[in-house]
Amino acid sequence: MDEAIMKHIGALVLAALLAPLTLLPAVTVEDLRCEYRENPLGIDVVKPRFGWRLEDGGQRSEVRWQRQTAYQVLVASSDELLKGTPGDLWDSGKVVSDQSIQVEYAGKPLKSRLACCWRVRVWDKDGKASAWSKPATFETWLLEPDAWQAKWIGMSGPEGKRGSPLLGKEVEITGKVKRARVYVSGLGWSELYLKTWR
Repeated sequence: MDEAIMKHIGALVLAALLAPLTLLPAVTVEDLRCEYRENPLGIDVVKPRFGWRLEDGGQRSEVRWQRQTAYQVLVASSDELLKGTPGDLWDSGKVVSDQSIQVEYAGKPLKSRLACCWRVRVWDKDGKASAWSKPATFETWLLEPDAWQAKWIGMSGPEGKRGSPLLGKEVEITGKVKRARVYVSGLGWSELYLKTWR
């Protein structure tokens, strides 16, 4: 076989062998969790714990040739504040660590009924930063004792003859609803129903 053809074939074989190494996408951050849940509502801890999973070349982080060497977590009180700026609630900065679970929040004190957005980026074994993850969310519960502003309701009557009370409350809302929450605390068994009238 002609020597020029042999060299050409050899170059093609070498390119084919190197292609998987050069075309592998960078590590990405997926499956964001707060207190082990996806976008949880009503977390009751003041220092929630974050976790995430790495993907590398479409595979999970168990791929041996890649690993996390550092991370950065941003937490903000809105989507707008999370984009392109440090989080107004917490910016961990670059933390040299392979930890990707139980990363504890260490920002400004969280208040009750606070909706938060957060995202993560990591650095791989070669010190290359990943892109920021897609935003995730969490919302706090009533964290302070005086956060409860409602009055206790119940059914009066002789002991043993109270039956199963049905309690209701009508509320008229005149404006557009952007977000609504119902907080219920009760001893024993209960069910909550919401009905709307137009």
